[in-house]
Amino acid sequence: MEIEIIEQSDSKMRFLLSGVTPAMANALRRALIAEVPKMAIDELVVYENTSALYDEQIALRMALIPIKADIRLYYFPEECRCGGKGCSLCQVIFTLDEVGPKTVYSGDLKSSDPDVKVVNEKIPIVKLKEGQRLRLEAIGRLGIGKKHAKWQSAIACAYKNLPHLSVTDECNLCMKCVKSCPKGIVDEIGGRIQLVDGVECSLCKLCVDTCDRNALKLEFDESKFVFQFESDGSMKTSEMVIEAVNILKDKVEELSKILEGL
Repeated sequence: MEIEIIEQSDSKMRFLLSGVTPAMANALRRALIAEVPKMAIDELVVYENTSALYDEQIALRMALIPIKADIRLYYFPEECRCGGKGCSLCQVIFTLDEVGPKTVYSGDLKSSDPDVKVVNEKIPIVKLKEGQRLRLEAIGRLGIGKKHAKWQSAIACAYKNLPHLSVTDECNLCMKCVKSCPKGIVDEIGGRIQLVDGVECSLCKLCVDTCDRNALKLEFDESKFVFQFESDGSMKTSEMVIEAVNILKDKVEELSKILEGL
């Protein structure tokens, strides 16, 4: 397996994955979406809510607020020594006490752990009118996207095979395919039509469709994949990839032990 970074930031990553099967590429995608753990608000204790929204609506909004936390410092509730009852090792308490008139934002949540905080402080929760009050405690816990979307840190996660353009001798260099490419990545080089940048190809196939001689064919390398995903901000993209790979590695080792015992 080889990885070539094409684009990387804390919120977005794109890389070329080579020397793997489609099953492996899909396993990495599924691990990023459903297996990488993150912190999210899992439970509310509402003491007072005289806003226009029901408790359940506020709970839904707060559950989807991205929270940044070091997942290595916390246990899953079911794996914690407290047995899931709740302690500082498996949960974080956020408090909120606001009175209108004002708009309550995610930044108004006060965390029991200063290192655990919301990613964006300007996510609106509810608008309070004069005299209305919202007072509650929110419990943040670790979880995975397979259990609920609120624990899914990877968004817009997808991949495609790396395309390449095959050109037959029927090509007369009419340049229609070059002009039709919306991204300008099909060009004539050394007297032959070539796909200059397969990573940027959107697979629209306009270059193939405009060829009157059927001289072009867009094919794929089945061992190379252009992989792209974004983070909701709760984790850096580099950390997410490492975590996903480690999860896959643990699953393979577990399966090997099961097979050895048969």
